[in-house]
Amino acid sequence: MAPRLVDQFYQKTFFGKLTRSLTKNCSSFNSKKFLAAVKSRGWTELPLLERKKKITVTMHKFLPKNYEDAIEIIKPVAETFPRGSFEGLVFPYYVQKYGLEDLDLSLDALKFLTPYSSSEMAIRPFIMEYEDETMERMLEWADDEDDAVRRLASEGCRPRLPWAPALPAFKRDPSPIIPILEKLRTDESLYVRKSVANNLNDISKDHPELVLELARKWKGSHKHTDWILKQACRTLLKAGNAKALEIFGWTNVDTFLISNFKVSPKTTTIGDSISMKFSLTNTDPNDMHSFRVEYGIYYVKSNGSANRKIFQLAQKEIESEETVDFQKKISFKQLSTRVHYPGKHKIVLVINGKESSSCTINLKE
Repeated sequence: MAPRLVDQFYQKTFFGKLTRSLTKNCSSFNSKKFLAAVKSRGWTELPLLERKKKITVTMHKFLPKNYEDAIEIIKPVAETFPRGSFEGLVFPYYVQKYGLEDLDLSLDALKFLTPYSSSEMAIRPFIMEYEDETMERMLEWADDEDDAVRRLASEGCRPRLPWAPALPAFKRDPSPIIPILEKLRTDESLYVRKSVANNLNDISKDHPELVLELARKWKGSHKHTDWILKQACRTLLKAGNAKALEIFGWTNVDTFLISNFKVSPKTTTIGDSISMKFSLTNTDPNDMHSFRVEYGIYYVKSNGSANRKIFQLAQKEIESEETVDFQKKISFKQLSTRVHYPGKHKIVLVINGKESSSCTINLKE
């Protein structure tokens, strides 16, 4: 069994590095009392993000009470952690929790700290409290030479950022976000482009027509933008949105044939896998066509109802009368993100947004 996520972070090595660096940069810091305070009162029962919060709150008790002085200590400590460190989230959280009354200093600190973890969650209270000022600063960050700062400009203002509170104002009206994404849509960094795509995908859930309009406007202007747009429209594409499919050329729902569709075994148990195979033929005698090939599983829920989940297999151009074979292993292993329940599961093939062939398997405990 894989180790629990909570047991992989904030362990002995982390605390050793943290306390050594804090002691080096703050002569009054008491490492022994700090560690005792962190590990007291049910530390082992705390989930991962609550551990992050407790470390930060305890750190605050042992650092200078003056916020600016504390930030000047935290900065060199954060620099001892690798770029993108999950454990480094304790530092932006300090700004989030204790710096809301000092906007300029806190925004400067979040920019400085983001390469060593990410300030994407910590900046959200500042957006909610000081939307215009914070978004103006984030627009500037979109031009920064550090890709971690440019990513923060996008990731921090996502309307539906995972593990963070939503931004209701941007769910209602995402227009303040668009100038930032406009600047970043041709960014050379994949790290940044993924964030831009995820931001647009968030927006598509509340304002699909806006994202479709941007896709029509931007498509074909740059290879990086085209990559972003496909990722950005993934929710719309999986839902079979006809306008999204048309933008990317996946409109053919007539000139293809599914053959040799087989799933085995037809009965399996939770924790095991099945194998799926089929062939897709472009039956047009004259022209090549582009196909978005997906499959869907109608997962049985705890109440006995079923919910379809779509998975992409390929995006492929198939020549006239050419046949392409596909195969896929499908696991029914229990996951933290998906719990399987026994019952009949329908499996469907989805070609260019249209459900085609289907079969049913029986999943047992």
